[in-house]
Amino acid sequence: GWIITGSRHDAHGDDPWIRDLLTFIRSLAAAGARTVGVCFGHQAVAQALGGSVERAGEWKAGPHRLDVEATEWFEGGTVYVNAMHRDVVTALPPDAVRIGTGTTADQPMFLVGSTMLCLQDHPEFTASYTQALVDAREVRLGTEVATSATNAIASHPVDNDRIARWLAAFLTDRRI
Repeated sequence: GWIITGSRHDAHGDDPWIRDLLTFIRSLAAAGARTVGVCFGHQAVAQALGGSVERAGEWKAGPHRLDVEATEWFEGGTVYVNAMHRDVVTALPPDAVRIGTGTTADQPMFLVGSTMLCLQDHPEFTASYTQALVDAREVRLGTEVATSATNAIASHPVDNDRIARWLAAFLTDRRI
């Protein structure tokens, strides 16, 4: 399986390596390779397969609620997951199905067929790591977003272990 991670770059950018990545993602889709996209990876999969990605304007940071539909690989439910982005998927690829709704994006989680699973937010970010990012990026985030993120980090534990089990089940095609 493949995991396409977060990045400080824009999935809608025109850098040569991003164009190459989008071509590679299309080859993964054509081959039916199991793939997970996280944040930038989520956006890159959408962009590569005919969806669209745009700057949302305001940063999303800290834990946010995500309501996930059950799939063949996991039970779904409500989870909290850390966000750190300002670009979002604004239109899904033609073959994608949204399986999540939440507070960080209109398309926070989607499936492409039975081989690609994409998630806008960061189940790999702990509370302390997210807080360090918020502190380091306070000027970029703006005081209101940074304060809101800090308050959310203190009051909403994230469900990284649960989401990690979902992603592992998907990558290994372990169906429930």
